[in-house]
Amino acid sequence: MLLEKAKLKNNDELEIKVGDGNILIIPVKKHKRLAGRLAEYKGDYQCGEWDTGKAKGKEVW
Repeated sequence: MLLEKAKLKNNDELEIKVGDGNILIIPVKKHKRLAGRLAEYKGDYQCGEWDTGKAKGKEVW
């Protein structure tokens, strides 16, 4: 249950730090390469517009 709450899986790489009387367990994030990202892509992305808020300067609309 503790692993689930921390979103950790068996064999995840961890960094352990000690400071101010605390033990920190930090998952090591591995960056995915483009080939790995493309392999996971299922073709379901739909692009769209988003609202960036009101203009704050001299933006051209």
